[in-house]
Amino acid sequence: MHIGFSFPDPTSTFWTLISYGVRSAASELGAKLTALPAQTYQEQINAIAQLVAQQVDVLIIGPFEPQFLAPVIDAVTQGGIPVLTVGVHIPGSAAIGAVYPDNVAAAASAATYIVERLAGSGKVLHLRGPASAAESVDRARGIQQVMEQHPAMQVIYSDHGDWSEQCSAPLMTVALAEHPDIDAVFAANDPMALGALDAIAAAGRSDQICVVGFDGLPEALLAIRAGTMAATVRQSIAESGRSVVRLAASVAAGAPIPPVVYTETQLITAANVTDAMATALAIMPLVLQDAVENSARLSRERRILRTVLDAVPETHIFIKDQQGRFILTNRAHLSSLGVSDMQEVIGKTDRDLFSHELAAQYEVDEQAVISSGEGLHNRVEPIIDSAGNHKWYLTSKVPLQGDDGNNIGLIGISRDITVFKTLEDERQRLQGEIIRAQEGALRELSAPLMPIDDRIMVMPLVGSIDLQRAVLIFDSLLSSVAEHQAHTVIIDITGVTIGDTHVADTLIRAAQTIKLLGAQTIITGIRPEIAQNFVSLGMSLESLITRSTLQSGIDYALRRTGAPRT
Repeated sequence: MHIGFSFPDPTSTFWTLISYGVRSAASELGAKLTALPAQTYQEQINAIAQLVAQQVDVLIIGPFEPQFLAPVIDAVTQGGIPVLTVGVHIPGSAAIGAVYPDNVAAAASAATYIVERLAGSGKVLHLRGPASAAESVDRARGIQQVMEQHPAMQVIYSDHGDWSEQCSAPLMTVALAEHPDIDAVFAANDPMALGALDAIAAAGRSDQICVVGFDGLPEALLAIRAGTMAATVRQSIAESGRSVVRLAASVAAGAPIPPVVYTETQLITAANVTDAMATALAIMPLVLQDAVENSARLSRERRILRTVLDAVPETHIFIKDQQGRFILTNRAHLSSLGVSDMQEVIGKTDRDLFSHELAAQYEVDEQAVISSGEGLHNRVEPIIDSAGNHKWYLTSKVPLQGDDGNNIGLIGISRDITVFKTLEDERQRLQGEIIRAQEGALRELSAPLMPIDDRIMVMPLVGSIDLQRAVLIFDSLLSSVAEHQAHTVIIDITGVTIGDTHVADTLIRAAQTIKLLGAQTIITGIRPEIAQNFVSLGMSLESLITRSTLQSGIDYALRRTGAPRT
């Protein structure tokens, strides 16, 4: 049997105890266990996907964000993997079984204790857990059921907390300022109770307010033993882990299971805290060992990740927050920036590290990624490294999502393509030179000019003559006549296929301009169809010297100049 186990916050006492129960029961049953902790909702989604990919026989989930996990569980079960939940309840999910305490009854026992402690009359502050958490709602219902039976008991409610000590302390401080006559506090869990104790102590009222928690964590038991905390509802936390593994074994064997298994709860006060501590201490060394091994595994995974990030050559890998501040980067990026310690980069922005122009462009691109949620892929970006070298990087940037699905930053990967960019630029430069050389050759072929002797030049034209070629012919004639001080230029159009206005206009303008330069133009090779075309266009060549063939034109030019024929 292969069991997958996804659970949140491996640093918390609650989940450490549940994890211990799961691991110990799996070991006793000889089951293969793959446990993947998560510190964010997205990490848990990824962990669940990994476990599904491993095709575990049963998946146990300790939910990080129960209110969001129901669709995920539905998808897993539709894929043929049964799901069990532990620690908390997920309403509306397709999980086939759940292990958690009867929160309504357990909270009612705590409320009864408070009523008895205050002799049926007093003001009670309820420090509530997250409004979306089923166990928070159930515990509130248990408190309300008892308090409604005692009209002299007044309950005031805090804002909803997040289960943490850090959250409950300020909530308690605000409540004391608004209700200085508070007599008792019921906190939705032990960490919130401990946070309330800190705020009460800061107000100098430690011996005046009765504080009751929920969970029975070792820290709460110590506070009860010390007399600062009045009571807590102890869950069988480690036993919850064992129970859910036993359910998993039944599921794998095809046996029916109950949809809910309520774990035992007990109200712990000063009267029985010693026994409760003894029970907790009995397993604490094993729990601590399990926690140390788990911590070592997490540390090893982080080292592996760090090694992978740093091993990628000439590639920058970085994470930025919503304000563009660096959260993480790798060794290649640090080297490019000219620093060796990541702390020199963490918290800084591109404006602290690059020129104003580069930083401004980076900011525009990255804010577009974060605001739109659309990744930027394969953008060629310039960079100037710490040595002042201009480099080019091929960059992709994708949004980084928080637990609530909102974009809280971005992840970037940039690969050094300076060598390839340099080669490409050189290739384009050479290609440009080749194109220019070809254009020059084509120009020469379009308007070829050959000397007969020192004073006579011949331009044999072949093919059609459009406006662009006409300009080339005109420019070539003028520049050659001026350069060689030619006396006579023979333009042979025997091979010209089309006789339109471009041909005639070019010939006439060329002859007139060449005449101004002191040279004479002879046109040869005018075929009958070209002559008829000129006539139909209303063009007159009477001002030009013409000969029927190139040979006769050359003879004429030689006789005119008195040069000997060869």
